[in-house]
Amino acid sequence: MENKRVTTKIVEILREVFEEDGQNAIGVTVEENSPIVGPEAIISSRGLVEVLLLIEEYAEDELGIEFDWQDDATLSARRSIFKTPQSLAAHLFYLQRKAS
Repeated sequence: MENKRVTTKIVEILREVFEEDGQNAIGVTVEENSPIVGPEAIISSRGLVEVLLLIEEYAEDELGIEFDWQDDATLSARRSIFKTPQSLAAHLFYLQRKAS
């Protein structure tokens, strides 16, 4: 799995949810380093859940890995993988290496 390819897919998912979520704020663009959580998050909490469900499906169907986004370690604020699409892609890449 190429980390860049996964990051691109996560950005695509995020853009789709961002637009559907009605978060089409002027001047906001969804990019690799866009904040997914926190005060600067570009999507709502409802949108975040939708993004995570879509990424879970993508991880299983396309990457052949299990992505348990509800796990305590995954949800830990200190070690959050949800900061940006890049950090989330890095986590998926880690899961795939670990599964190999």
